[in-house]
Amino acid sequence: MVVEDERLLSLAVERGWITSEEIARVRSEQQALSDRGIEHSLWFLVLDLGLVSDEQARELRKSVSSTRVTALEVSGFLLQGRLGSGGMGDVFRARHPDGRIGAVKLLATRLSRSEENRRRFAREARAGLRLSHPHIVPVWASGEVDHTPYLVMELVEGGSLKQRISDRGPLSEGEAVVLLRQMGQALAHAWRHGVLHRDIKPANIILGAPRTGVLEPFCARLCDFGLAKVWQEGSTRGEDPESIGGLTGAGLALGTPHYMSPEQAAGETDLDQRADMYGLGATLYHALLGQTLFNGKSSAVIMYKQVTEAPDLAALSARGIHPALLDLIGRLLAKERKQRPADWEAVLAEAERLAVPTLALAPAPPLAAPAKPPAGARQRAVAPAISSAASGTVPQPSAQGVVKQAPVQSTAAPPAQSPPPQAQSSPQALSSPQAQSAPSIAPRALPSPQAQLAPRRSKRRLWPWAIGIIAITAIGGSAVAAFGQTGSTLATPQSLPALLSRSHGDLSLQPGIYAGPWHFGAAASGTALRAGGPGVILRGPVVCEPGLRNCSLTGVRIDPDPASGLAVEVLTGAALTLHAVEVNGGLAIAGELSGYGLEIQGAIRASNDSRLRLERSRINAAVTADHADLRLLQVRCSGSGAPTMLTISGGRTELDGVVISGGGVGLRVDGADAVRLTDVAITATATALSAEHSALTAIDGLDLTAPTGLAWNGPRDPGWSWKRLKITAETPATGLEPVTAAQGARAERLP
Repeated sequence: MVVEDERLLSLAVERGWITSEEIARVRSEQQALSDRGIEHSLWFLVLDLGLVSDEQARELRKSVSSTRVTALEVSGFLLQGRLGSGGMGDVFRARHPDGRIGAVKLLATRLSRSEENRRRFAREARAGLRLSHPHIVPVWASGEVDHTPYLVMELVEGGSLKQRISDRGPLSEGEAVVLLRQMGQALAHAWRHGVLHRDIKPANIILGAPRTGVLEPFCARLCDFGLAKVWQEGSTRGEDPESIGGLTGAGLALGTPHYMSPEQAAGETDLDQRADMYGLGATLYHALLGQTLFNGKSSAVIMYKQVTEAPDLAALSARGIHPALLDLIGRLLAKERKQRPADWEAVLAEAERLAVPTLALAPAPPLAAPAKPPAGARQRAVAPAISSAASGTVPQPSAQGVVKQAPVQSTAAPPAQSPPPQAQSSPQALSSPQAQSAPSIAPRALPSPQAQLAPRRSKRRLWPWAIGIIAITAIGGSAVAAFGQTGSTLATPQSLPALLSRSHGDLSLQPGIYAGPWHFGAAASGTALRAGGPGVILRGPVVCEPGLRNCSLTGVRIDPDPASGLAVEVLTGAALTLHAVEVNGGLAIAGELSGYGLEIQGAIRASNDSRLRLERSRINAAVTADHADLRLLQVRCSGSGAPTMLTISGGRTELDGVVISGGGVGLRVDGADAVRLTDVAITATATALSAEHSALTAIDGLDLTAPTGLAWNGPRDPGWSWKRLKITAETPATGLEPVTAAQGARAERLP
């Protein structure tokens, strides 16, 4: 690749498209990035910096080719440089004119002659093109170029789980719960769409950066569906016709021995979703301990152990893994598939009880034999994770308003070889250089088994959520562990205006009334404002001005401007994230707003190509999305007297696990570009769903209850996927005759 880069640069200089000075600048940039651990090729940086145009790059590529494939474009993607090479072929970075950045995977020339390898490539394409999920790497296109099969996938920045374990050691318990939830959701989605992965392992899971506004340590993405078993959607899952005489002939075990289910190791072909459950259980075992479930001198020995030996969970128990998580992993690893959970919904229901909303998670404490750092890697001191979850403290305001530490109870078992609680919570430990040298991230506090069995309480009171988040992330009264900072700045109603004039990292808001209006400008970018205890009230409106990025509010109450009724306004070019916030007025969104655990009392309007993301929240007023990008996950939208509860005009919308109730019309869609509804329940006094000339591209579980269930006006594309549409109405539908089902939205996925 270095030789190829030099040839491209030499040609560009000869043609006068780039100067020697610009090349020197690129080399300097490459070295600066390398010093920070970021490796990019010279040609990648030349393109990224815009020193040559796409047309010039095409012309240069015609003269320089490192592979037998000479085509410059693949499905409209312009190849920009090789990302890597492996046993199956090469992967290239590529850019599409619409701005998408992809990874083009080309099957090696020597392997493309094999029908079996071509079939594996085709299976990966067939599975990937069918699936669309935030935790699955999507396949955008496939085909052949110069007689070589290719796949075009989204380029996901981040290393594999395997690399993460090798470089940094095991995951924390909280991180493992997040991985369980994310991969469980991905595999449930795949199974619902007729895809069984069959090769779940750390190497096939990419840990990308956390999504904007989502409380997670990473966004895990499942990849490599080359061994997937794919059924026709809607068909009975019997033997896959493509497997006969092909990749899955009788008696042939497919998968990776260390993570292979007993039925796969035995060569059985009547596999179902429980085979992937076992693979995920083995992956979690490896992720938590840094070692595989079974080891042996050969694949045959390991596969024999998969079939005959019971998994030893004693090491997990010694690590201090919570009994509920330990029990779930044990059942995922059951030898008999009938002893595993019945389906992914059952797995996710248990995982949901394990996971507590939090801002971030901690690295695992060191084990007896930690993984060695990679050769040449820069070593640094690593201190045990220090957080309120470990120290047993949570900030509470005293009568004078000074934050003090008050003890709280923790149900999580201490990790093996951890220092005694007294050492972790002592002032010396909190302020020592060793403790501050390695930023820690607080682990999720797992509930006790008794708490898991208790019925869920109403979500209307948000302060327990806010206090829980603050308690988990606070150190000495400051929520700094999640972002690796050494301290936070205390803020009062009097000092906050000056503090917002420049970024302060973390601001701990002391209880009191903060009279507004508040203007968060670009100078406040990178600031996290968190309640230092109950009783933090911001009098609105809170106005987010253009240029504001990476700013968040946690655990506060925002009251509206009495004149306008507006509590929050996000202007074009601004972005704000809210965690566990009570909003007692309206929201006007022209930029980006993300929220988790919100209680919203006022109307929401998102417009002008804005982005609105809400998760696990309650909205007690109408919502309007006008040419916006809207995503609601586990949200309840309810009210009375509103003509329409949720109005969508143009733009793209995704509703997943949403309940809409009240209003004359529950959901009105007018001219929408793309709407996806997954497990949505709508109740209205007149019409549940009204659609005017809109692309309702996907329905996977929809309950409509009203005098008129569905009022449709406009064409319907037969290629749209509508499944599990249940209508309870005097007039089920007007404008079309949809195929309905007895079961609609799954109750367990509704908030």
